[in-house]
Amino acid sequence: DANVIAVVASENNDLYSEEYLKQQEEEARKIEEEEEQKKEEERKRKEAEERRVALEKLRTTSIPTYSFDNVDLTKEQMTQLDTIAGIMKKYDDIQLSIIGHTCRIGYKSINLKKGLKRAEQCKIYLVEKGIAESRITTDSKGELVPKYDNTTFLGRAQNRRVEISIIEQSSLEE
Repeated sequence: DANVIAVVASENNDLYSEEYLKQQEEEARKIEEEEEQKKEEERKRKEAEERRVALEKLRTTSIPTYSFDNVDLTKEQMTQLDTIAGIMKKYDDIQLSIIGHTCRIGYKSINLKKGLKRAEQCKIYLVEKGIAESRITTDSKGELVPKYDNTTFLGRAQNRRVEISIIEQSSLEE
């Protein structure tokens, strides 16, 4: 009987050892899964923060200042548009509105056309950088929405600008 008990006890120890090892493996797997989940959550949080910062840059970007009666982009303006193109390439769901502005000098009808031409030049540049044309709308306010004092030289120069903003998804769905 002692031999039978010893064999049964030995078999039980082996069973307990196997069960114990299985439990340890299961616990290790759970810990590994939790760590992977935490890493994934952190990666998503970082991506969301990067997107938030990028969108904040775009939310209301102003590209100043154009010389009087000029619609061509300067190197500085192109640099700003390069940054915008980079953001748009990374986040392909972003759509932009580009609105051209002028100072008050000149006829309103000509200023509206000039503002639109400025906006369209920005759009053309972004399209050349690989952004889909369908993601960008253009418009002009001409001299109608001055941001600065139109009675001073500096104010008029600052009013000759292009403003870029994100078209919010909620307004697209309405």
